[in-house]
Amino acid sequence: MKKQFFRVFLSGILLNICSPLLFARTDSPIDTTKFSVETNYGHYHYELHLPLKDESFVNRVVKILRQDTAKIANYFKYAPKTTIHFNLSEYDHEANGSATVFPIDQIILRQFPPIGVEHLTTGDDYLQGLVVHELIHIVHMDQTSGFPELVRTIFGSIGKFGGVAPRWFIEGVATWGESEFTNGGRLRNKLMRAQWEQAIVSRGFCHTIDCIDSPGVYPYRQFPYWTGAFFLEYLEKQKSGSVQCLVSANNNNIPFFLNSAFKECFGKSANGLYTNFFNEMKSKVQQREKEADEGLSIISNIVGQKDLSAGIVLLENHLITAEGDNKVRKVFSQNLDTMESQEIDFNGRLSTLSRYSDTSLSIKSFINTRDKTQRSTSIWATDSFKLTSQNGDYSFLFNEEVVEFKFKDGRWQINGDEIIFPRGVNVFYPKKAESGVFFKLVDINHERPMLAFYSIEHKKVSIVQKYAENFTLLESCGDNVIVRSDDKTYMNSLKNQVLIKDPTLDRAILLSSTNKQSAVVMENSKSSLYKWNKGCEDFKKKRKTFKRVELKDYNFETSVENNIEVSKESYPSVKHLLPRYWFFDYTAESDSLSAWGISTSLSDPDQRHLLSLRAVLYSELDEVAPDISYTYEFPFFHYLSISHRKTFSQSTLRKGNDSQELTLASYSKKFELKNADLITSFYGGLQKVDDFISIRDEKEYGLLLKGYKLRAQFDDFWQEVSFKGRFFKKDVEGYDPYNGLQSILKFNINPFKNFYFYGNGSYSVLDKTTYHSGVLYGGGSYTDFHQFYGLPYSEIFGNEIKSTRAAIKISALEIYRGSGFIPIFLEEVHLKGGTDIIAADRILIGTQALYNKSTQSWWGAVQADFTLAYAIPFSFEVIKSYVNNRYGENVNSTSTIITSSLSF
Repeated sequence: MKKQFFRVFLSGILLNICSPLLFARTDSPIDTTKFSVETNYGHYHYELHLPLKDESFVNRVVKILRQDTAKIANYFKYAPKTTIHFNLSEYDHEANGSATVFPIDQIILRQFPPIGVEHLTTGDDYLQGLVVHELIHIVHMDQTSGFPELVRTIFGSIGKFGGVAPRWFIEGVATWGESEFTNGGRLRNKLMRAQWEQAIVSRGFCHTIDCIDSPGVYPYRQFPYWTGAFFLEYLEKQKSGSVQCLVSANNNNIPFFLNSAFKECFGKSANGLYTNFFNEMKSKVQQREKEADEGLSIISNIVGQKDLSAGIVLLENHLITAEGDNKVRKVFSQNLDTMESQEIDFNGRLSTLSRYSDTSLSIKSFINTRDKTQRSTSIWATDSFKLTSQNGDYSFLFNEEVVEFKFKDGRWQINGDEIIFPRGVNVFYPKKAESGVFFKLVDINHERPMLAFYSIEHKKVSIVQKYAENFTLLESCGDNVIVRSDDKTYMNSLKNQVLIKDPTLDRAILLSSTNKQSAVVMENSKSSLYKWNKGCEDFKKKRKTFKRVELKDYNFETSVENNIEVSKESYPSVKHLLPRYWFFDYTAESDSLSAWGISTSLSDPDQRHLLSLRAVLYSELDEVAPDISYTYEFPFFHYLSISHRKTFSQSTLRKGNDSQELTLASYSKKFELKNADLITSFYGGLQKVDDFISIRDEKEYGLLLKGYKLRAQFDDFWQEVSFKGRFFKKDVEGYDPYNGLQSILKFNINPFKNFYFYGNGSYSVLDKTTYHSGVLYGGGSYTDFHQFYGLPYSEIFGNEIKSTRAAIKISALEIYRGSGFIPIFLEEVHLKGGTDIIAADRILIGTQALYNKSTQSWWGAVQADFTLAYAIPFSFEVIKSYVNNRYGENVNSTSTIITSSLSF
């Protein structure tokens, strides 16, 4: 009795309600700014769909594109064939962006600037680096020729194969380019280079080209950016134009043949070139001489590589740093006298470490994985720990007064409304001094970066000095701040600037000091982090040349540059909703008919409208069935959806085939709670069913609730807590209407490393006694409710089903290796085992039917996690199950589960 009409209705509800929640529109009103930039290789056409309230931001993006587009086009010798769209991701509290060429060329920007000493702080204009990085992605991935161009001509943007490449290559091209075409860029970040050098000389670390994308240990996520960029920089220095050659040569390849582009450009394989590069870089680090300064001693790691981009803080003789462990960043305090250490527990996902006062530490973190979550502040001292209500991006304590720097609504603020900087002004490297805070101030209306000071007494900002070169604030000493600029070190006060002559300081990248000692990270060093027996008192003794400085009040008035030769349009326009691609697909399931499909989708760049169109040909029936859905997203997570679909399936209980035709409408609202998300959806639907029971019309309306707890870290104790409930009323033609409920509660805990205990409890009921107007189903491994290993879907059915599962998972092997450019990458292998218990009105076990009984299965499984095609998570699980039938013959079976980001 393999029936699908109930499953089709449920899957239609879930697809109609949940799929729109993957997208996020801009809540603020927007319009479209249009302009073009002429280059030697054609026009670059831009459309900026950005908020009306921030014309300054729009002007900055336009200015960057006018300034840098030609340089990028001239190097890559290419202009995209279609318009490039820009959108904004609102409310984010981390610096980042993204780019895609499918289905349109589109860049998503964030306004939030980099914080602390993270690698994106290189350069005075962070936004320029972001725009250039993402634009290079478009120029790279949009290119097609040869066979890919033929596919693109026929099928549209789905033929853009440039994005099907290892992540290190895609991100490496853009990260290299952001440094090549701007005055900033991460390749100029000396801290990033120092961290990368320490990673490659680590014992057992990834040293072959296959594992760059996912080395399995820290720096887990950033290593592809670092290594891809350094590798391409290495090739470019050997032969100018190498990056362009590789991109161009690969644009006429079918996916997975990037190695042929290396052979075309260099006459050598990528593996060979990378091996030479890696060995040369590793040898260069290993052959460096021991530091000549006898006051330097290496500070050892505790559990893994130190993540210096989080910052380092020295409190008395305690050094606080972050280290990568089990794919998370943990915070440790090390006693520099004894080298004993302790882990500092804090709330959430680490952002930055900084000095809060002379005796305490500020730990900035995010309490969950949501991009819109503000930073929380934990205060740690050697004898205490507390979580505060502060949510500033930087916090400092002066006696009893807290000073907070916060980026809000596109502007930097100090202490809320006390001081609000103009748009286009950025704040970097704030350092607490005795009477206020020194910081680097970059104003897009000034060509030179400035050293600024916020006075705790006068509540105002003054400009201490303008620097001709880019500079970094290393540390504060009393009411002085140590500045490194142009490979020279200065000590600035509010009255003068002093040159400090010290070879160690002149190489310092990071510095945290007390009066007597320091912790220091230096460029071109054999190791990454050193204890140094010199502190602020010693630095003052090395002062040489004095230069008077004159404080000037900062002018908060700023001019707004008006863009010329741009046009404005209301948003969206009809052309935004044109189809950009179409493709064929084929599906076959055990209890469905095989079918060919042709599909496309229509969506505006801001994802307000989403129309999916699919026609399905059942060749065995000579029938064409529609599958259509439309969703409109209102501001603040409100969704309205409607869909219509028809499906055919095989029947084991009659000669003909079954069919279901469903029309569904829903309204959904997503609530973002503190550490959880809740989705509520009201829906109503009509379904025409033709099966072995009858030909009938069904009406259903109800409420769907879905809630889940958000994780903060990879190793959280509570890995998952989620609930899904469906409450509905159904009216079947010719029968009495009835109410129904489906519900499931899931949990997954991680009590210690590599061990997980998980399970669920599920209950479903229909308020009726007969089966003629529909039943509930359980069994199998792909259902949302009542999975049961050992019996297939629909061999458990009735008006009431109760089930539970308890299981363990052990992460047995962490492999993280592949073979060259073969697009199959093995990550981890897990061992799983557990038991399922289910009770239902009817359970079919072999040739026996159980009535109002329960049964239990015991099962074991091996699960292998892969990455396919460089980007698709893919899990393959083999399950051996044993069903214990107390009333007859037991059942042994073996099944497989395939899960992926794609549908199978």
